[in-house]
Amino acid sequence: MFSATWIQDLIQIIQIISVFISILFLFGIIYFTIKRSELREKERERWNAHFLQVNRGDREEERSTDAIEWGAIRDLFHSQEEGDWKLALLRTDAFIEDQLTRAFSLDKNLSYADKLKGLTYGDIPLLDEVWNIHKLRNRLAHEKGDFRMSRREADEMMRSAENILEYLSCDCL
Repeated sequence: MFSATWIQDLIQIIQIISVFISILFLFGIIYFTIKRSELREKERERWNAHFLQVNRGDREEERSTDAIEWGAIRDLFHSQEEGDWKLALLRTDAFIEDQLTRAFSLDKNLSYADKLKGLTYGDIPLLDEVWNIHKLRNRLAHEKGDFRMSRREADEMMRSAENILEYLSCDCL
């Protein structure tokens, strides 16, 4: 019926057509990959432009919120009551943690101590002062009613906190 050479010729034609189709698909894949990356880049640019615009407004709101919060903490420091100094200590430690988390894009899910362990003196030369405030807060948290805070300790903590915030360029000062 069919000769062997005719079948071999048909197979060769199919192979040639397959090669051309494969080359077309390969060029198609390359073309669509390039177009997809261009579209992603355009989308990323649009997203970044939108995010930066929204984020600018957030930063202005953060500045005013930070200034209000730090003003309230300073008022507690200037009080004559030891209880107010203790509350100021708690709030200062949390405030500095928030500032460090934002400044260094730290993982919000980590404990404060773990965040501090991830920082170096190259990141913040005042790391010892940050640790001292945090350790003082830990003493307050663990000793509770037995914890006593002197005016001198409160003043030192206030100076350290302001140095840290100044170093971080916090708009709250």
